Amino acid sequence: MEKNQCRTAQIVSACSIESDVDKELTSIKSQRERFLKLFEGNGVDDDLFVELLCELKDRHERLLSRRNEVERKLEDSMAESIPLP
Repeated sequence: MEKNQCRTAQIVSACSIESDVDKELTSIKSQRERFLKLFEGNGVDDDLFVELLCELKDRHERLLSRRNEVERKLEDSMAESIPLP
């Protein structure tokens, strides 16, 4: 495979991963809001609420880390020069 084709495939893959991560982050935000409404309406006890929020926070941090990693790879692949034939 040509270097340009390889780079294009890497970029498309990274963009797809980044999009998936962003969707997950949006999902986490809506879950947090739902849990907060349940908590405020006394639908969830304190311990469960804290546990759920901690789980969401951990997922959120892992996803942010993954997105940063993908963004670095994208930047690196864009900065890499490919010699002309």
